[in-house]
Amino acid sequence: MGGTTGNDVEPELITLDQLTPDRLNTLIKLENIQFANNALGETFADAENLLSINHTLEDCSGNNVLLRSSGFSDFATRLVPEGNGSLIAIYGVFGSDKQLLLRDVEEVQFDAERCDPNSVTINEEDIITVAEMFQSYVPGVETPLDDKFLQATVTSSDEAGNFFKSLVVQDATGGIAILVDEFDLYENYPPGQEVYVALRELCISDYNGLPQLCYTNSTSSVKRIPSSQVGNIILRSSNFGEITPVVKTIDNISLSDLNTLVQLNDIQFAPSSASMTYADTENQFSVNHTLEDCDGNTIVLRTSGFADFAGNITPTGNGSLTGVLQIFSGTLQMYLRDVSDVNMNNNRCGQTGGGGAFYEEFEGLNDFDNIFLPGWTNVATKGDRIWIKRSFDNNGFAETEAFQDSNPETENWLVTPTIVTSETASISFKSAIAFFEHDGLSVWVANDFNGDVSGANWMPLPATLAKESDGNFNWVGSGVINLTGFGAEVHVAFKYEGTAAANTTKVRIDDVRVE
Repeated sequence: MGGTTGNDVEPELITLDQLTPDRLNTLIKLENIQFANNALGETFADAENLLSINHTLEDCSGNNVLLRSSGFSDFATRLVPEGNGSLIAIYGVFGSDKQLLLRDVEEVQFDAERCDPNSVTINEEDIITVAEMFQSYVPGVETPLDDKFLQATVTSSDEAGNFFKSLVVQDATGGIAILVDEFDLYENYPPGQEVYVALRELCISDYNGLPQLCYTNSTSSVKRIPSSQVGNIILRSSNFGEITPVVKTIDNISLSDLNTLVQLNDIQFAPSSASMTYADTENQFSVNHTLEDCDGNTIVLRTSGFADFAGNITPTGNGSLTGVLQIFSGTLQMYLRDVSDVNMNNNRCGQTGGGGAFYEEFEGLNDFDNIFLPGWTNVATKGDRIWIKRSFDNNGFAETEAFQDSNPETENWLVTPTIVTSETASISFKSAIAFFEHDGLSVWVANDFNGDVSGANWMPLPATLAKESDGNFNWVGSGVINLTGFGAEVHVAFKYEGTAAANTTKVRIDDVRVE
C-alpha cells in the first residue's frame, strides 16, 4: 500500500541542551546559534579531497554540537557564515559525539550579529576551589563530583604539540588536568584564560599518580570529555591575563605542586642530556631528559616526539625553565608548553668567565660522557653527535666521529673558555686520527663568540693537525700558536665535519694548553 508524497515535516524547535536520545534521527531546529570562532573562514567540507568535516556550533551560553558536512555535498566549497541565527538539521550521534546533518545549506540562516559565549553568570555559592574539589576524592578511586563549578585559569598549551588532549588549569589552591577529546585546545583555551568547569558530569581519576578530571558518562577506557560537550563543560569567562609561575627549587617541589605552572631557576641539563634533541623525531617517541641544579638535585623533563620543538637541541648553559609539573609512577616530570620557556644562557655550575691560563687533559669525566667542562661549549650543528670523553691506557681525551651516525651529516664544535690574550697569548694541543677516510678536523678562532657558534665570525687557526700519513691513534703536536693578532678576548674551536656514508674518520684532541 503506497503512501503520500509532498508532505511537509515540521522541525521541532529545541535548544542545544535538549538534544536527548529520544530526538535521535529527527528533524530539529535551533535558534540563536553560530559557528565557533575556529570554524570561521573555513568551508563546510573538503571538496578537493572529498572529505567530510566537523565544525562546532555554539549557542550564547557556551553549549555546542558538531555539524558534519560531506565533501560530496553541493555546498562543500561554501564558507560557513559568520553571523548568528537559526538552523534546521537531522540530529544523530557518532560514538559519544552528538552531531547534526544538513539537508540543504539554505536551511542555515545566520544573518544576525554574533553573541559572546564567553559571558558566564554563575552563582557565587556554586563555585569551589581545586582544594575543595579534592576534599571528596579518594586516592586511587574514581570519584564522581557534585553539581558545582571549578573556577580556575588555564596554564597548559597544546599549540606546540607537547600536550595531547589535555587541558591543565589551576587556582591559588592547586591544579588539575582535564581529559578532553579535542585537538588545538589553545585556540579557545589559551594560557591565561579563566574558565568555569561544570563538575556535575565529571569525576576525579588517577593516572599513575596524576589526578585528572574525567567524563563520568564515557564508555572509553580513557574517559575524555567528548568534543561536542567541551564548550558545555569548560566555560570561558571574560577574564584573561598572564599567569605567573611559582618559583621553586628542585628539592622543595612537592605533590601539592602537581598540575601547576612551576619555574625552576639556576638549573641546567645534565651532561648526558645537554646538546641532545628534546625528543625522538624520527620515531616520534617521547624522551626523558635530566635537569640538575648546582647542588646535584635532579628532576625529569619529558618531551613528546610530536612536539614542534622535539628536534631542537637542548642548551648547554645554566638558567631557568618554566613548565607544568606532573608525575608518572612516582617520578616527578616537567612538561614544557613551548621551547621559549627555556632560558639557559648563563655559565654552567662551576664555570667562570675564563681568561687565565689553563691546561685541559679531559680526565675529570667518565668514559663516554658528553664533554661539559667549566667554560667550554660542546654543541652539534648538524645531527646530534657531540664530543665525548674517551680514554686509553689511563689517558683521557676528547673524541668524535661520523661512523655509524644515524644522521647523514655530522658537524660539531668543541669551544674553549674565553682566552684573554694580554694574559695568555698562546695555545697548543695535540690531535690524533684513526680509520682515515677524510680530513674532518679544523681549528678556528673568534673574538665575538657569545655561546652561539653560528653567530660568530670564525677565522681559521694555523695549527698542525694529524693526517692520514700519521697512522692510527698517533698523537701529533699542533705547535704553539700565537693568539694576540686575533683580538683581546678570543675563543678557539675544534670543529669536526663528516658524513655517515663516507667521511667517517675518528678524531681525538688532548692536552689543550693556554698560557
